[in-house]
Amino acid sequence: MMITVGLPFYNQAATLADAIRSVLAQTHTDWQLLLVDDASTDGAYQWVAKIRDPRIKLIRHPRNLGLAATLNEIATLAQGTWLARMDADDMMLPERLRQQLTYLNDHPQVDVLGCAAYCIDQHNQPTGILRPPRQITKPRQILSANPLLHPTVVARCQWFRDHRYRESLRRSQDYELWLRTFPENTMVSMAQPLMCYRFQPSLTWKKFCEHGRMRRAAVREYGPAMVGRMTTERIVLERHLKSCAAAGLAACGLWQWALTRKQEPVDETTKDWLASIVSHIRQTPLPGLPDQDI
Repeated sequence: MMITVGLPFYNQAATLADAIRSVLAQTHTDWQLLLVDDASTDGAYQWVAKIRDPRIKLIRHPRNLGLAATLNEIATLAQGTWLARMDADDMMLPERLRQQLTYLNDHPQVDVLGCAAYCIDQHNQPTGILRPPRQITKPRQILSANPLLHPTVVARCQWFRDHRYRESLRRSQDYELWLRTFPENTMVSMAQPLMCYRFQPSLTWKKFCEHGRMRRAAVREYGPAMVGRMTTERIVLERHLKSCAAAGLAACGLWQWALTRKQEPVDETTKDWLASIVSHIRQTPLPGLPDQDI
């Protein structure tokens, strides 16, 4: 069954090769990979253009359009039935596409499917597991927390075409989309980690707080119809206090600790297993491209 993997990138040459390798290493091989360069300046486009695989299509923007516009373009161009998200600094585990497609075929009532993810640092070392709730069914829950890890999401191509990202948003485009579509759609997250989700040092508390501001704006927009205005303002206040706490932790030099405190621990056996999987992915050749060209 054909699935399109949408992979936007912007100045992410350091991690892009491994992200592409993780698609090539999938046990499900009926895929199209849409690589969209949003006007990078780090040379990534030049070496990606040398990859020779008929399943890979490369598009380059003459100017930076932003993530939301790029994701909407990917949905328009996607082929097949399904569209899978991923980011250029993450890696799929080899069974990701197969297992998510199996789940969707077995559960046709599910509109959007995510999964848990192993968190890795810039050296590909695991720091923990992020495991969203299996399913959020109550408005109060989704107004208080993001229900899905964006790079793990799979849905029908037509779903993404019918529910476009809001292109005016610089951050948290996914959360606004989940809130907007929550009343009419079923969103589920698989408990099994099927991705390696990279925490970058560039995720500063200032960016975290900017995400918080945009999420609070989305809550204010959609919350009153879901839970009423008073409850909405209570949730907005709770979210604001979390941002204030993040600022306090950053001021105390505890920001990196704050990023990992919600992650489940990874035991040594799992770390060894994951290291072997990552090694396998990183040894997957890029057709037509010698490693020294990367």
